[in-house]
Amino acid sequence: MADIGIIEINDLPAYDDLIPSVLKEMLISGERIRFYGIEDMQTAAGIVAVKEKADVAEIVYLYILPYLRGSGVMDEMLAQLFFYLYEDGFSYAQMNYIPDEYPAIANISKRFGFAEKELDFAYFDFVPEDVEKSKAASISPRGIMRLMYLPESRRERLFKAIEKNMRLYDYQFSKNSDILPYSLVYMDGDNPKGMLAVENKKQSIRRLKEGYESPGRGAYDITLFYVGTVSQLAPLALLSGLCNLLKTDLKDEEVRMTGYFPEGHVTRLIEQVLGIRGKHEVSAVLDLSRL
Repeated sequence: MADIGIIEINDLPAYDDLIPSVLKEMLISGERIRFYGIEDMQTAAGIVAVKEKADVAEIVYLYILPYLRGSGVMDEMLAQLFFYLYEDGFSYAQMNYIPDEYPAIANISKRFGFAEKELDFAYFDFVPEDVEKSKAASISPRGIMRLMYLPESRRERLFKAIEKNMRLYDYQFSKNSDILPYSLVYMDGDNPKGMLAVENKKQSIRRLKEGYESPGRGAYDITLFYVGTVSQLAPLALLSGLCNLLKTDLKDEEVRMTGYFPEGHVTRLIEQVLGIRGKHEVSAVLDLSRL
């Protein structure tokens, strides 16, 4: 009979193969993450990772071994988990997901009666070939320079403009040095007016299909697409610069470009230029007191 409970430090080795490296890194970096282990016949059979945010427990990862899928065990384990979370003082459980990418998570949300809200960010996932075949490839990247070559004083001015704008979307912009080598800036004369921030660290990402883990390409994460000008040329020139960058510096055939973009004219322009539709993430919240 399956059971679920918090994974204690001494029990972590038994679940090591079930925990993605990105979650281990988040834990090491100080993120408040709890791991709940699913045990079947005294063997590690699944895992649920929960991120603590005040009185909200955000489920960031679900996994169960193939032989238990479709058996109803995951629903039983989640029902127990929600009870434990409520007993521990959490008022809500939350899951953020893209329905088309995570149909199993969407089904769980509906079965347990989560209240769903579509977020105002469009998610894009594309490969270098998509950019090379798009309209951006024929546009001259005039006025584009690497962020790392922008003088420090102007860089700080650009960061302040980005932070002021992105606060409207409750987005935390990182000034981490990892974004410097590949990030691009749109210049209006001597003034930085737009930016495409590209995460430098290539990640070994894993995409979830049917709610379970499967190997995926590596990814350079586009953490932010910011344009501080009404010029339609800015996002097009930045995408063109990205196209050149992919051809020269980022030649890895297995790389993907991913990112969330605030809904608006920039998102629509990206869709038009790349021919790729942005997908909207859903925030699903469950009131644990009603269970």
